[in-house]
Amino acid sequence: MDIRTQSALLAAIVGLALGLSMLLRGGRARVLTLYSFFALNVGGYYFAQFLFSLFWASSRFPWVARIALSATVVLAALVPSTALAFFLEFLGVRPRIYRYARPVALLSILLGIVVGLTPLAYQLWARIVVSAWVFAALSASVSLLMYRIRHSDSRIERGRLTYLAIGAAASIVFAALDFLSGRVFPFPPLGPIVITLYLFFLAQTLLRLRLMDLHELLGKFASQAVLAAILAAVFATLTAWVQGNSSLFLFNTASKGRGAGGGHLLSRAVRADPEPHQLTRPDGNHH
Repeated sequence: MDIRTQSALLAAIVGLALGLSMLLRGGRARVLTLYSFFALNVGGYYFAQFLFSLFWASSRFPWVARIALSATVVLAALVPSTALAFFLEFLGVRPRIYRYARPVALLSILLGIVVGLTPLAYQLWARIVVSAWVFAALSASVSLLMYRIRHSDSRIERGRLTYLAIGAAASIVFAALDFLSGRVFPFPPLGPIVITLYLFFLAQTLLRLRLMDLHELLGKFASQAVLAAILAAVFATLTAWVQGNSSLFLFNTASKGRGAGGGHLLSRAVRADPEPHQLTRPDGNHH
């Protein structure tokens, strides 16, 4: 497997694990359920992408590649729907804004079915149309965050929402670069890594029942980075004799450390939920 395939697998594991861990929490708030659907959607997309990359050149299982390609298109088209549903609930926007979200969700579902479940899935131009729509529709989530930033009365809250907006925008940009890197110019597959970190950030925000500020977020990343670095160093020492693709070796080393660091989050996610019904929105209301 190349780096891109392994990166997709890692993002799939983390996304699916985060989504399932939220679903396993008893008495969860509605926003946690919507986050679960969003994380499972993203994780399912990367898992389908992983299967397609793994089997597309196989002569023994061509049907697996065909199913994975269709699943990739459908799940990609569904991401704007699950993302909008989560952010609308999390941000507590005005009810009139929901009217604009419904057409986006319906069109995403329709586009995914029309392209993903028909021979159009094998046409490059059709997949480009779906991808363009997905990136355009996902920008609506960023616009929701910007809307809340403009209408927030608290300077601290505006700063925290700004971090969310920057993370969402970075995830979209790096995912778009991943899509273009295989067709227009070479670029390392950073999209799954950035998206995984953003899902981690959102999970931490929901588990701690509030938005983290920048210093707290950096502290979380620093502690996980130290743990990942220690485990990666052990793994590198034990497998330094491996010959072959050096870039793939380095990716494997980082993946082992990052995966182990993410395990700490997942172990916390399935613990007892402290008063989940008191989850605080950015506007000060409670779920």
